Amino acid sequence: MIDWILSKVWIAIVVVILILSVMGFYVFVYNSLSTNSFVQITTEIGVTVSKVSTMSSNYTENIVYSSSQQGLVLPLTIVKYSLPFNAQRYPYTINITNESVILEWDNNYALYYFVLHIHPWNLTEYLSNTFYVSNYTLYKLDMEHPYFKVISGTIIVIKQVELSVSGNLEYETFVYPANNSAS
Repeated sequence: MIDWILSKVWIAIVVVILILSVMGFYVFVYNSLSTNSFVQITTEIGVTVSKVSTMSSNYTENIVYSSSQQGLVLPLTIVKYSLPFNAQRYPYTINITNESVILEWDNNYALYYFVLHIHPWNLTEYLSNTFYVSNYTLYKLDMEHPYFKVISGTIIVIKQVELSVSGNLEYETFVYPANNSAS
């Protein structure tokens, strides 16, 4: 009788382990898809900034989170799965530097280097004359504002502007949060 009960207990344990293994596999697969989505978001931001920075014209592009707005539309959150198939949405952090975009989500990081150097600050906020600027002033403002960090949901502006930089006409790219919520 005890052997029969023990055999049923062992069968139950094996079935539970098998079910948890299958569920764990699917959670792993879904989280891998979430991580791929996270990397894709980083790439989309990096490619968009790089595309704008290589244009030879004044141009503005926005990074937005709703298809009702115009610009590069990104998801507001990324889904993370856990057992027993709980799906929770988490925002991600966007950190834009002079040379790259770094996304952080769930202790994961993704990096994309821009093609050209950009300025992670708003030109009109820091300079009264938005046509002529010296190399030194651009350098100084880049040192004072080397990056900004925002949470997903903050609209980001990418602006290509023609400036006279120390007497030479050049196109410079400025990337900044639209609602001035940089930290």
